[in-house]
Amino acid sequence: MSAPARSIFWFGVYLGSGAIPLILAPRWACALLQVATPDGLWVRLSGMFMLFLAYYCVRAAHEEALNFISWSLLPRALVLPFLLLLLWSGDGSLRLLAFGVFDAFATAWTVRSLAAQRDTVPSANITALRSRRP
Repeated sequence: MSAPARSIFWFGVYLGSGAIPLILAPRWACALLQVATPDGLWVRLSGMFMLFLAYYCVRAAHEEALNFISWSLLPRALVLPFLLLLLWSGDGSLRLLAFGVFDAFATAWTVRSLAAQRDTVPSANITALRSRRP
């Protein structure tokens, strides 16, 4: 598994481990994050979508899907600014902000991995890796 694939794989594991408590114990998860206690299904649904995204990340890692890995960078980079905005507005918490910091470091790991791979693999091979189909 290449370095970019490894980084998105572990990001998927991280997402999945966060999704499970949202699905199975949403009140506990929200209390831990110091956010409002949920009413309704929205937290469990969010956990389900988060688990689906985790699956996509793990699959992308196993398939060496460099396009997907690259596409994931912008939304992942926007997590920290979004959580800072929530904190500033009074809707967030410092514990929640910690996840944004973790996401920023995970995104930087993926950016570095992709850059290092581009520097070490000839461009013809990168094109072949991108067009690789199972």
